[in-house]
Formats: sequence, C-alpha cells, structure tokens
Amino acid sequence: MEVVVLLVSIIMCVSAMPQYEDPDILLDIDAFLRSLQAQDPFTDAPLKEVEEWPLNALPLGQVAGLALDSAGNLYILHRGSRIWDENSFNESNVYQFINDGPITEDVIIKVNSKTGEIIESYGGNFFYMPHGLTIDSRDNLWVTDVAMHQVYKIPNDSKERIIVLGKPFVPAADESHFCKPTDVAVASNGVFFVADGYCNSRILKYAPDGRFLGEWGKPGDFNIPHSLALIEEEDTLCVADREHKVIKCFSAGLFDDADTGSQRGDIGDSQMGTVYAIRYANGDLYAVTGPGDEKTPRGCTIDFKSGKIRQQWQPEKGFGVPHALAVTPYGQNVFVGDTMKNNVWKFKK
Repeated sequence: MEVVVLLVSIIMCVSAMPQYEDPDILLDIDAFLRSLQAQDPFTDAPLKEVEEWPLNALPLGQVAGLALDSAGNLYILHRGSRIWDENSFNESNVYQFINDGPITEDVIIKVNSKTGEIIESYGGNFFYMPHGLTIDSRDNLWVTDVAMHQVYKIPNDSKERIIVLGKPFVPAADESHFCKPTDVAVASNGVFFVADGYCNSRILKYAPDGRFLGEWGKPGDFNIPHSLALIEEEDTLCVADREHKVIKCFSAGLFDDADTGSQRGDIGDSQMGTVYAIRYANGDLYAVTGPGDEKTPRGCTIDFKSGKIRQQWQPEKGFGVPHALAVTPYGQNVFVGDTMKNNVWKFKK
C-alpha cells in the first residue's frame, strides 16, 4: 500500500513540474516507476482464489475467452447453450450444425471486475462457436469464431463489426481464409496478429486496416497455436503451442518488419502441460494448462526473462479445462475461464 501511495504522489508532483526542453534533465519516469514496482512487496505474493466471487454462481456456457478493458471491466465470451464436442465438425473441419443458426443467447458479458456485477450483455444471434477474445488499447473487441472460420473487430461503443476476416464456414489456408482461428493479439499501433489455428499451423500479421502483411509457420511447427501474448517493449509475440506443451516466442517485427517471425526462444519445462492460454503483465507470463499426461490443470506465473515458473496456482476444487485468461496490468488480479466447469475464477495477490 505504501508503494501505491508513493507512486501516486510522484505522478502528481511530476505532472506539476515545468516542462524542460533540455534532454539532459528530462526525468525517465517510466524507468523510475518500474524500479519502484520491482520493490513492491506484493509483486511475489502468491495468487489465491477469491472465494466470495459472485461470478461463481453465474449461469454460463463454455467460457472460451476473457479480456479486460482500459477501465478494468471484465468481458466474458461464452457459448451459451452451444457445446463444442466431437460431432461439431467433420473431417474437413466444416461445421456440421449451420442449420441450427447462431447462438441465441448474449455471448459477451461485461462485468465489474471488482464486484462481479453485470454491466451489460450482447452478441446474441450472431456467433456460432466463439473461441478467442482480445481487447486492444482503444477498447475494441476482437473475437474469433472457429465454426465460421472468421475474425472480427468490434468497436466497444457501436458493437458493429468494422473488420471481418475470413470466409464464413469455409476453412482454408490462404491469405483470405482461416481454419478454426483461435486468438488475436493487437499492438498499440493497430498492427495485429491471428493464431490460425486448430487445422492450420501458422501465425498471420495484419496492418491496422486488415491488410495482410505476412505469416509464418508450417505443418509441424505448431500443434494448435491456441493463444497469443504480445510483449511490445520486447517486440516479442509469444504463442501457446498447446499440444506441443510449450510457449514459443518470436519477433513481432514492430520495430523491423523484416524481422517478423524470427524465433526468440521457447518457454517450458517438464512441469508444463498442454498450454491453453497465455497473457503478459509486468514482467511475467501467465499461463493455464489443461488436463492430459496425468497432469493436473493449473495456472503458472512465469518470469519472462528467465522462462522459469515462479508460482503455480489453482482453485480449491480444481480446474476442469482452463481455457481463457485475463490479467490486470500489474498482475494483482487474474481471471480464468473454464470450458468444462463453465465458470470464471478470480485470483488475487
């Protein structure tokens, strides 16, 4: 608490200071604040489940995606009454229940992340099998739908799709098609990346207006690139390579486009199971792993620089299939969505 008060005091003082043009006397406020954050006694505090969390009782479908907006509100992407199972797609990855129409329930729910109070819900009668949810720095929502093989950009204020990529219900592997795309990561300059997906082993890069810029990955490079985490200050994009049980990191090419896709290294060890979701906050990668190989589903806090797992955490009654993650900027709160238990857990330091 003392560190938080000190930070606020410093920011107020700096904002009141005169603006000097001489670069020799400009204060590197970002570096100073980072050094104070590193001294925060709560930084390494273990994550603990918040038991009195109202969303534990909220009736949800399979919780596929989670994201936080700039105001700290939590968005939940769930599938309502629709269930993804072994009958959902044929061998050609074509969705088998198009005639059932879209999910009628509102699949996007906006809640107060502190109290769990529902603020609004929407998104009914459009999605068929929503999978990934991302909110960019301008509070636009990005949603992937694996049944429709599409990616959507939805402004928060209008809820009308302004970018639609992919051809509805047509799986393929060229510049204008996806095959069950899983997740989106968006840079502050609007450049974005798509993980594609369950049947294509690639990452695609796009300009802010949706123009295709390039891709990397070929069959065998990934075994379901399932989730993305963009670390802008490191010009790095990390990929949860789910069935390879590893996190692979690459150059995002934000500083040098020619460097896009060059490999930076892998994160993972014998403790890592199938990696379903990853997010980055304040020097750490957060990951959730699913069932398989006699491993218990759990959450991990990983030091990004060293790649070492610092903490492991899970709810008292255990995860089912933890599928989605959202993390507050300094990692004080972590939210996990589950596609088996249809639940959203909250953890705090």
